[in-house]
Formats: sequence, structure tokens, C-alpha cells
Amino acid sequence: MAPVLFNIFMWAVVSRWQQRVSCVPGIGFSFSHISDTGNLYRKSHRTDPVTTATEAQFADDSALVSTSRAGAEDALATFDNTASEFGLAVSATKIKFLVAGADVSAADRVPLSLAGVDIVCATEFRYLGSVIHSGGLSSCDVDSRIANASRACGALQKSIFGNKHLDLHIKSCVFNACVLSLLLYGSECWTPLQRDLQRLSVFHHRCIRSIMGVSRQQCWDDHITNHQLRVRWGDPDTIYTKVEYRRLEWLGHVARMEDHRLLKQVLFCTLPSRRPAHGPRRRWKDCIMSDLRSRGLEGEWRAECELRSTWRSAYSAPVDPQHPPPPPVICYTCDRQFARLSDRAGHKCKVERAKPVVEQKRCMPVWRVWPLAEVQ
Repeated sequence: MAPVLFNIFMWAVVSRWQQRVSCVPGIGFSFSHISDTGNLYRKSHRTDPVTTATEAQFADDSALVSTSRAGAEDALATFDNTASEFGLAVSATKIKFLVAGADVSAADRVPLSLAGVDIVCATEFRYLGSVIHSGGLSSCDVDSRIANASRACGALQKSIFGNKHLDLHIKSCVFNACVLSLLLYGSECWTPLQRDLQRLSVFHHRCIRSIMGVSRQQCWDDHITNHQLRVRWGDPDTIYTKVEYRRLEWLGHVARMEDHRLLKQVLFCTLPSRRPAHGPRRRWKDCIMSDLRSRGLEGEWRAECELRSTWRSAYSAPVDPQHPPPPPVICYTCDRQFARLSDRAGHKCKVERAKPVVEQKRCMPVWRVWPLAEVQ
């Protein structure tokens, strides 16, 4: 009962604050009902209703949003006064001030002041376990996730992963529950770069090799690929596929919400401003459309995600490529597989590597001195 009463109490505080700062500009966006075709790239129309987001709440934490510095100062001071009327105190030492956008000047990063305490502008800060960056990048959060997962894997190395009396299946279950969950926490909202995904994949395979007792040199000598390693591990999905699964699962979860929910409106909204030219960064919308397109769900995902079980079986189904890859080229001497004939012709199989190495004689260097003719 206490959490419900506290939420009602905070709703009263925020409602009075919104009445006092109704003129403060927030972030305006337009949202309309998602069509049956599931088009996420629909452009905004002038007849679409515009919603302004000025704040967001989670428990006793509040995030105030404004598009101008004067509006942010007014909103913060008004919220402090409103909270004090209800007997609440705003902790100035815990407030984080972040400025995001393309045209950000040094004057926008000047610290704010509240109750005589300067609030320094931060480029990143941690909230609910995730690192939020002012540039909208996921690299900082990926670094934090890898560090946390590495500490968890090291703590379980001696008792679980290094225990020879435990079955590999038990180790895999513990790894998925205690390490992989930390590694992919919050990945539903990531817009990762290729180097971020590569770092996650490297860490994932390094942990699997360490638990299975397979060294990198052994993988090189026995030609054990990462796919074969994951099959022996019992989970053939790559880290790329796992991130896509979480992103698609989050898409279906939000799409099943009612249209008046702020989370759904923000995720599927359109902004009135145009995107910058010359190769802008990928949005979450671009990532999810790429995931849907690779699974053939681009046009029918809206109908599939109505039921959770149907949607889960739809996005987790094996992908059928339009153009299947050609059959591999096999070396019948060492049974290795190659994608091209040129790769098989240039490789050194076990028979070639078993031959003794013949040292070639070096040619001795010769210096010749050409005497200069004397000038008569």
C-alpha cells in the first residue's frame, strides 16, 4: 500500500508543478496510432496532435526536460519550491545536469545554481544501472556492462566455472543468469556501433573459452571456429542475435501498450524538426527496422506482436536467407572448409606443415667501389 500512496503523493506534487510552469517549453512531438502496416517511418502531419513532455518520473526520481536554459532554471527552482510546500526536500548534491544537442555552446554548459549549490554540467551519468551520454552514444554503457560482467565472471571462476565436478550445462545456466544478464542489461534501448558489438562478441567468446578450458592457441591449431565453440557450449546464438532478440521483444512489449501511455508515444513519435544531412547517426527506429527486415517481418510485425507467444515465436524463428550461400570448398587432406577455391589453394594443411623447413642459403652482400676519375 505504501508505494501506491507515495505515487499518488508524487502525482500531486508534479501536477501542481506543471500548473506553475505551463509556459516552460518542453520537447514537443506528434504521435498517431500505428497503422496495420507497421510503418515506423511515417512523417508527421500538421493535423497530428502535438504532445509536450516536460518531466518523467520513476519512484522518487524526477527528470525535468526543457529546450532552453532559462526554462531549465525556472523549472528547477519551481520544482524545489513546490516540493518544499509538500514537505519534501530536493537534494542539490544528487542532481545531474546534462545538455544534449547539435548546437551546444559553452554558455549552455555553465553550472546551474540551487540553494547556493552549483550543479555542474555532466557529459554522462549513471541512472538505474545504465550510463546516459549527452551524445546519445551507447559506447559508455557498453564499457560499463563489460566491466560489471567481467567482475561477476571473475567472482564465480573459482567456485563454479573452474569446478571440474560440475557439468557444462550447469555452468552454462549460471553464466546466462549471472554474467550474460549483466552484460546485456539495458541492451533493448541501445543503438550500438559496430565496434561496440565487436567488443561484446570478443568478451562473450573469451568467457566461453575460459569456462570450457579451451585456449586461443588450441582453437588456432585445431581450427575451432567461434560457431563450433558456441555449439559445444550449448548456445549457438551470437551476441548480435541476442541483442536483436531483446530489441524485438521490447518492441512488441511497447506496441501492446495503450496509446495514451507516454512510453509508447515517445517511442513511436515523430519530431517536427528535420534530421541533419550528410549521414546522420542511426536511430533506435533504424536498428529495429533492420532487425525486422532481416527476419521478413517488416510489413506484418504489427499484427504478429498482438500476442506475446506468437510474437516470440515469430522473431526467434530461424532466418531463411533469400540467397543461400554456396556450398563450402573442402580440402580432402585436412578436412577444412573454405568459402572460395582461392582460399583452399593458398592454405597450408597439416601435411604441408608437417614437412621439415628447409633453410635457404643467403646471398652474401657484395660491395663494389667505383673509383672516381681524377680531374686533369
